[in-house]
Amino acid sequence: MIDKGVYGAFMLARAEVKNGELHIAGEKFKVLVIPSMKVIRHASLQKIQEFKNSGGIVVNIGEQPVVTEWSGAKDTDVSKLISAVYAKAPNLIQCKDETEVVPAISGKYSPGFKILSEISSQPYVMHRIVGNRDIYALYNLPAGTKCFFKAKGNVELWNPWTTEISSLSKLAIPTKDGTEITLPLSEKEMQIIVFTNGKSSAKDFVGSMILKTIPVEGNWEFELKPSLDNQWGDFQLPATKEMLGAQVRQLYYAENKDYTGSEIKFDESWEKQTCAYGKQFLKLGALPVCPTEQELLKMIPQKEGETVKIENKDYQWTAYGFSWQHGVEGDYGHQGYHGLKGQMYDNFIRLGKLEEYKHSLRRATEPAGNFYILATSVIAPSDGTFDILTGDTKPSLFFINGTKTDVNSTSVSLKKGANSLLLVYNKACETYLVFRKMNRPRPSKQPVSMCWYQDYGVLPYDTEGTNSSFGLFAFESAPGLQSFTLSAYGNVQVWADGIGQKEVAGERQADGLTAYTVNLSNPKISSAQIVLKIDYQTGYRGMAAIPKYIRQTCGTGTITLGDWSEIDGLRAYAGGALYRKIISISADDLKNKLEIDLGDLVSSGELFVNGNSAGIRLSPPWKFDITPLVKPGENKVEVIIYNTLANNYTTIPTRYRGSIKSGLIGPVSLKVMSLK
Repeated sequence: MIDKGVYGAFMLARAEVKNGELHIAGEKFKVLVIPSMKVIRHASLQKIQEFKNSGGIVVNIGEQPVVTEWSGAKDTDVSKLISAVYAKAPNLIQCKDETEVVPAISGKYSPGFKILSEISSQPYVMHRIVGNRDIYALYNLPAGTKCFFKAKGNVELWNPWTTEISSLSKLAIPTKDGTEITLPLSEKEMQIIVFTNGKSSAKDFVGSMILKTIPVEGNWEFELKPSLDNQWGDFQLPATKEMLGAQVRQLYYAENKDYTGSEIKFDESWEKQTCAYGKQFLKLGALPVCPTEQELLKMIPQKEGETVKIENKDYQWTAYGFSWQHGVEGDYGHQGYHGLKGQMYDNFIRLGKLEEYKHSLRRATEPAGNFYILATSVIAPSDGTFDILTGDTKPSLFFINGTKTDVNSTSVSLKKGANSLLLVYNKACETYLVFRKMNRPRPSKQPVSMCWYQDYGVLPYDTEGTNSSFGLFAFESAPGLQSFTLSAYGNVQVWADGIGQKEVAGERQADGLTAYTVNLSNPKISSAQIVLKIDYQTGYRGMAAIPKYIRQTCGTGTITLGDWSEIDGLRAYAGGALYRKIISISADDLKNKLEIDLGDLVSSGELFVNGNSAGIRLSPPWKFDITPLVKPGENKVEVIIYNTLANNYTTIPTRYRGSIKSGLIGPVSLKVMSLK
């Protein structure tokens, strides 16, 4: 077991060398590992030489430095210093890569900590010296594990949650070089072992034995406690003076499917997609060759899924979707070390395979070929001439209403309604092609949005032209749903658990986007299945019909323990939630120590019993001593859980995401315990 730290040149320069050890920030190191590098700070080189000369072990991985900031590789003084540092010596070890380091230093120094028992898990150990105290933080080491500490004196166990201090003198055996201790806590408990001089006034550590375990079963009351203050737009744009509540950002949807009012069982005919990411084109490719112009005009598709044959191989027209705000889903484009920095590309035509490049994504050539065909209709509000705006990569072929058009054209005549569009690109690329009303002022580009977002001069695309159709959309609501708002392109009908609801239309934008409010006729206690039917407005089909997130207003409801991100209405919710339940405790059980074990939760929890806090936990085990807080009979147990920001990032175009598992997972139990 190796206790290690990672430090930069500044900390190394400030370190002190004493008796073959490097003293940094209250820690002592016997081994200094230098990564492969050609340039090194002069002060670092001097400190390495001092450490080596005092008997410390120096390990160099890969290449050795040749220059410092003082001078170049031919400087005599620098060359002499480097030669001295890397002169052959028993305490200088050269490794090809990092995998050789641990075997190379094994047995070459006396460790400050050793695990004496056989364990199967990966332990985590940190050692620091603060004043006259040696402090060890141990995690993932099972109870009963015997360990050696190269430290002496009075030994205590510090509880980081309750600040309680217990003496471990009965579990410690002094040795010639230090102390052996049998660890008292489980692998999921942080064990902070502290050695101090002098006598301890702390009481001896006392373990406990479980007499019985009582499961806490059934549903819990559930109430959202939003915590993301969005007044500065830190979590969602635009900024809004509110705590962000539960939003529905992904829904199931199906085209032209009848709804009978019965519960929907989602099968392969339903797709789950994100708001705003609607189908804009049908795509063929990558293709090894480009069909002739005559062949291209014959293969213009009528619907998704049609098959064409090219060089005796079948190819299928597939949906190509994007959001006018966030571009292509799953392709966040260029990002730096710390995310988007408010930027978003404008190139919604992104063809080729995705590959990572310097913390970003870019498009590269696919093995299948270089050619791509895109087909759709552009919807014009009237007969007339419209601007054509193209990115750096222009199509190699361009057809409007079956007529070949110059790829360098900056304007085109369109008829009112649907105008068929066929584009051919002869390489992987990131570009755009937009039709726009002439002489229409362009709005300022908004943060984390393409410049086309809320530009009412841009003409929409529609793969089905002006054909009328509708879509069904469905989601499982957050518990306690009372009302919700949405914005949609088209007329909306709403059902909650099969019961029709009255929707109230509000503000209508210039492009037809209409705000709707739905107050449930019978507010729901548990989650409800909400179904929307939207008669599409031309140019906005599928998820393009719902370009904004659905915002839910919820009261107190009920929930089954488990991952709340599996509920559609809570999947993107980042914040707090209060769980509440009444449990009964007998007078006989009150004669013992009582503990609530929450099982598992994400990501932090505070337990209240009868209105009094039993403590806060940021890591497992999620156990709380409730002995002084309970009474015979009924007791109110409340748990407030806060998850992480990962859920809020599920629909943001970023590479920085994490696990969205959230909530009180359980199982929850009451443990009746007897002190040993």
